[in-house]
Amino acid sequence: DHQGVPRPTKRSRLKLAIKVFTPEEMSKLLAVAKDDQLVAIAVMGFAGIRAEEFKRLQWEHFDFSEKHIIVPDTVAKCEERRIAPMCDNLCSWLRPYRKAAGPVCPYSNLAIVFAHLAKRAGVQWKRNGLRHSFITYRTALIKNVPQVAFEAGNSPQMIYRHYLKAVTESLAKQWFGISP
Repeated sequence: DHQGVPRPTKRSRLKLAIKVFTPEEMSKLLAVAKDDQLVAIAVMGFAGIRAEEFKRLQWEHFDFSEKHIIVPDTVAKCEERRIAPMCDNLCSWLRPYRKAAGPVCPYSNLAIVFAHLAKRAGVQWKRNGLRHSFITYRTALIKNVPQVAFEAGNSPQMIYRHYLKAVTESLAKQWFGISP
């Protein structure tokens, strides 16, 4: 009477809905952000740092002369050290707020901070939108998926699967051209 064990079927994979901010939305967010909020928005949007990584970063990890952020293995999600680039516009945004040492982020819950910020800016908040935007625009700009994967602490497969949106190089230049 027993029907037996059913044959395994291919697991359906739920596609992640990757949403990115437009350069106009990012400009609005930066325009209403206050000091520490601005630092968070800029670092996550223009360097691709994850929110949890950002909360553990120290100012000592920022190298303004070499224009990069060293994300130590103790900070990185995958526990692998990486070097994230600091483009010219990110350096410009951070210059007035940089410190010699100490924690970069004073917030314990960035989601609440970003929700209030987005409301003030009149922008719909996109979960992980800053990081998704960085990866999407950076890939469109430099057209080198392995390099972007290294900078973002991702695998090239993940970028091919989720981040190759229809974003033009000119839009990417606008994104990385947003300056104070």
